[in-house]
Amino acid sequence: MTADFPQTRAALEKIPAWVNQLAETLPPPVLVPFGPGRRWEHEKRDPLVAQVAKAVRLATALRASLVLADAGLTTEAHSLLRIVGDINGEIQMLAEALVAGRLTKEQEDFLNQFFESLPLRPEELAAKEPVRFVGRGVVAKAVARLFKGPRSATEKHARGVAYLNTGYDRYVHAKYSTAMELFNGQHFMLTGSDFPQQVRETKVAVAGKTVESVQSLRLMAKIRRLERLGGEIRATEVAVMGEHESA
Repeated sequence: MTADFPQTRAALEKIPAWVNQLAETLPPPVLVPFGPGRRWEHEKRDPLVAQVAKAVRLATALRASLVLADAGLTTEAHSLLRIVGDINGEIQMLAEALVAGRLTKEQEDFLNQFFESLPLRPEELAAKEPVRFVGRGVVAKAVARLFKGPRSATEKHARGVAYLNTGYDRYVHAKYSTAMELFNGQHFMLTGSDFPQQVRETKVAVAGKTVESVQSLRLMAKIRRLERLGGEIRATEVAVMGEHESA
């Protein structure tokens, strides 16, 4: 049993139950026709549903990133942490819309793109008009509106987030430098890193993204006025934050 990062591991055990509690605030999904069969869908397609769906993927990606880090598959763990970072930003962007009581044009476009189904045949996809997807810049602006503060602090935070995102993008796109992280001087480490410090640094990154993720879930609980859940999440947030800062 791995004993390092106990607070992060404890948080990852709690997150699935929290996400399901948040999901219970929605009307249950229903079976709808899709292609030759059926699938589960929510009847409403709004920011509350989108947040929960994002939180579902947040929980699984975060958990998988630690599994990969434990296995020494550091580059793949970082690839998933990029997904985690994007999801957190999107949950916060949707929170801004809910708090403001309106959707901007960009947020409306994001929701339409998010709920859109994949065409059933390649020909259908080829016939579609090209789509310009809502990017991180729109997310960053919405998050800045949500967490209002001095302009200098907001800009500094945005630059920090952009820098981290660019670093994680390198793993997703398999940049040369990420491959060379797996070279130990003699051969490429393709079944797990031989470097304990490299593995530890990856777990520190997982702990940091866990802090960010529980903050997003706490925000969701606050919007839904789930005070008891919010308090439980906050206590875990403090514990993981302390572990991350001392790592």
